[in-house]
Amino acid sequence: MRQKLVEPLKEKQRQEGRVEAEERVNRLWWEWNERRLEAESKGKPFSEPVPYVPNGTAQAQNGSKE
Repeated sequence: MRQKLVEPLKEKQRQEGRVEAEERVNRLWWEWNERRLEAESKGKPFSEPVPYVPNGTAQAQNGSKE
């Protein structure tokens, strides 16, 4: 009974948690990029670090490919 009722619910909760986490990360990136583009359009420097790097490697502070 546990396998038929409880385990599918647990898996559904895990999947929903992953989706919510992915949405959170995407929102952080979009907000960061909006601030970056706004600074760029005003000719202001932008040195805010990127909000998330999937593989944990470091990037230039502003995410550029310098």
